[in-house]
Amino acid sequence: MTTTPVAHRHPRTGGTLLYVSQQMTREVVELESHESEDLLDALFEHLYNPANLLEHEWRAGDLVVWDNLAVQHARPNVRADGPVRTLRKVFAPAPSPADHIAMPSFSKAG
Repeated sequence: MTTTPVAHRHPRTGGTLLYVSQQMTREVVELESHESEDLLDALFEHLYNPANLLEHEWRAGDLVVWDNLAVQHARPNVRADGPVRTLRKVFAPAPSPADHIAMPSFSKAG
């Protein structure tokens, strides 16, 4: 099991980033079990609220750019016989991700 801080400082903006995901986050270790469950339920409810989702309908020539640190992203299933997609990862040098805000941590299933 790995323990990772819930909150990090964005290396460019200085804003607070929350690092939780339903796939990886099991609990907030500093909280009682029921408090951790309630907090994570509230965070995931907010995260998956349709008002907070963007689903891009791809067209030829589209370019989508996002801040990989500040958003949670996913993709729907991609069909093997569907259109060819080209993905590129671009990043700017930044301070270490370990330069985080001292906040509660979560433990990952593992």
